[in-house]
Amino acid sequence: MKQVIAMHGWAGSPATWTHWQSAFETEGWLWTNGDRGYDGSPQHQPTWSDQANRRVLIAHSLGWHLVPDSTLAQTNELILLASFSRFIPEGRAGRRLKTGLDGMKRSLQDGDGIAMLERFFSQVAHPLAPSALPPNRLVLQGLTTIGRDRLQADLHHLAGTHGLPSGRPDQARILLIQGGADAVVTAETHQCLLKDLKDQGFNDFSHCGDPNWGHALITKTVLAKVRAWLQHSA
Repeated sequence: MKQVIAMHGWAGSPATWTHWQSAFETEGWLWTNGDRGYDGSPQHQPTWSDQANRRVLIAHSLGWHLVPDSTLAQTNELILLASFSRFIPEGRAGRRLKTGLDGMKRSLQDGDGIAMLERFFSQVAHPLAPSALPPNRLVLQGLTTIGRDRLQADLHHLAGTHGLPSGRPDQARILLIQGGADAVVTAETHQCLLKDLKDQGFNDFSHCGDPNWGHALITKTVLAKVRAWLQHSA
């Protein structure tokens, strides 16, 4: 059996993957979504089926920091979309990001979370219009108390990332996909990921990008790149 586990990033949801899930299931993959429950719904920590002999983890942004260590460690193929090891790099770029994150935390605390999320989703979509993203229940329905607490906790987690997740899969093939127009994960943050991977002995990974791609990376073009990479290694 071949299985995909998909993990969204901060403020995301399984709805992110609707078209990807359909495409993979058509090809006979078992698709499993992780869910942080930011809309107040039950959280779901994804695990591998005992029957899965091909285990592909697709993680967006913070996503690979959010899956259980055991799930990450058992991955054979890891696809990282706009991901990072440490979100806040050193230097001026890091100070700017920290200031922005502090403002987001205050917005959640002060009850201005929806307006902050709308600004964030605009950055996620860039250079596309926000309407290019799937409808987000956080904006449409408002924040619940438990949803707000989960967003706050994971934002704190994001700010505190300082290296590769502890459950990293030492033998996995890795595909990194990064957009040159990403308005969330900076070029400096991406360089930190490359350095951390190499410093930990991960030298054999593929890298794919485009100067016109942004942070969302859920387009048909990116999906085609991912499927081609997986088919090449089948």
